[in-house]
Amino acid sequence: MLSMFIYVIHLLLVELKLYDICSQIESHVNFHDNSYVIIGGDFNLEFINGTSCCQDLNSFIMENDLCVCDSKFSNGPGYTHCQETCNCSSWIDHFITSRNLFDKVDDAKIIEIGSNLSDHYPLWIHIADSSGLCGNDCTDFKDTGPKVTRLRWDKADISSYCELTRIFFNDNRLDTDVDSDYDKIITALHNASRFCVPKCKTSFFKHYWDDDLSDLKMRSIEANRLWVECGRPRHGYVLQEKCRAKAMYKRALRNK
Repeated sequence: MLSMFIYVIHLLLVELKLYDICSQIESHVNFHDNSYVIIGGDFNLEFINGTSCCQDLNSFIMENDLCVCDSKFSNGPGYTHCQETCNCSSWIDHFITSRNLFDKVDDAKIIEIGSNLSDHYPLWIHIADSSGLCGNDCTDFKDTGPKVTRLRWDKADISSYCELTRIFFNDNRLDTDVDSDYDKIITALHNASRFCVPKCKTSFFKHYWDDDLSDLKMRSIEANRLWVECGRPRHGYVLQEKCRAKAMYKRALRNK
């Protein structure tokens, strides 16, 4: 199964760039000989009854026997992009699948949550019986880059660390070779930290996060929940409070 995510930068560039994008996608599909295809992303255009304003995209969908999944989203706001400052909305984010996958899409959601600060709403689709779709030829793309970790000194057993470093230093006598002595000291410190200091990924903590941000985030989530429960009004106090809470949360994050 071949999955792709695209982003069309600007509507004025759709006609110029989309033909090249479709050609590249088609070449990947043909090269990998995939019978299952999922394409998702910001297309920067809307589909009306499965047809867009771009003829190149329409031809690509028809020639490759693809289906637009907009009809699978039965619930939700009815748009995927909203600029609240000018009260404008549109459905420009889409999932497109091969026809043999379209009927397997048994659930789809436009996710509305107050902690999302983007103008775009996340889209989610569920494909029934998807466990056997990849087969033996499915490539598992994993991040094989170096994993950078951080020592959690606030959770460390300091007394044990001091005792271990003392033992490791006693086992390694220093001499007059500065480089050799330096390596012995660093090795002893590292070995002691392995036993006494927990590690975590560098991305585990948001160093700028504090109680004020947590409060603003919860306010934004609650204001968004109330707005949805009230039927997503396009005017009035509830919408104003939702926009105000989101703006305050977004401004606070930007200033950190």
